Amino acid sequence: MGGRRPRPATARPDVVQCPEPDLPFGRAVVPGRRPAWRSEMRVVVDYDRCEGNGRCALAAPEVFMVREDQAVVLIERPGEELRAKVERAVRVCPRQAISIVDEG
Repeated sequence: MGGRRPRPATARPDVVQCPEPDLPFGRAVVPGRRPAWRSEMRVVVDYDRCEGNGRCALAAPEVFMVREDQAVVLIERPGEELRAKVERAVRVCPRQAISIVDEG
């Protein structure tokens, strides 16, 4: 039978497998610390304002796409390396339907 073999439990008692389902397979976290790969930024689209102009998808195609005249967020919590593109998408949205929520 093909497929992935289960990973062995970590030997370090201060490291636990993170139970969050949206985290990459096999990542571990130290309790009390924010994982480095977790973004502190969350992208929010106000769908009542969005007209599907697609400017967000041009500014940050890794994060947005337009489907049926509505913006679709592909990555709700993009990494910090995409912050500049997401901020540009916020600025170019003609209806100001996109916002960034900084969590941390």
